[in-house]
Amino acid sequence: MKKQLIINILTTTLLLSMGKELYSQDHNFKKVNDHHVSSILNNIRKTYELDATNIFVRVYIVSNKSGSAKQPESDEVTDNIYIAVSEFDEMPRQSLFVLKNIFGDTDFTLEKGSNDMVIFSFSYRKSGVRTKMTAEVKIDGILVRKEIL
Repeated sequence: MKKQLIINILTTTLLLSMGKELYSQDHNFKKVNDHHVSSILNNIRKTYELDATNIFVRVYIVSNKSGSAKQPESDEVTDNIYIAVSEFDEMPRQSLFVLKNIFGDTDFTLEKGSNDMVIFSFSYRKSGVRTKMTAEVKIDGILVRKEIL
């Protein structure tokens, strides 16, 4: 009886100590020292996302520095628009595109296109003229169309 009790205690102790090693996780935050990544993530103003049949698209609107729009007597900013595209797969192909220094961007929309394409559109100001950009987003590239409003 005593022998069985000792075996049970030792087995339980062994299993508990193994469980700690198998399931414990170290949750310490580490500082990210990549200034570019830090700047992008800290300046995300808006996000949009949509999944089509074969791809997933995320759009990040990221503000630039104060005064980047270079408007007289103004500290207005431009935005960079990042478009991340990923296939649905265990090892998906992924792409990232950027459109830099867009001023006065509004009216963002994402719509499903074909199985491997999403239509992204927005309007912005260029030389004081309101312009609409529509882009067909695919994993391998973006086809852009512009029209003046």
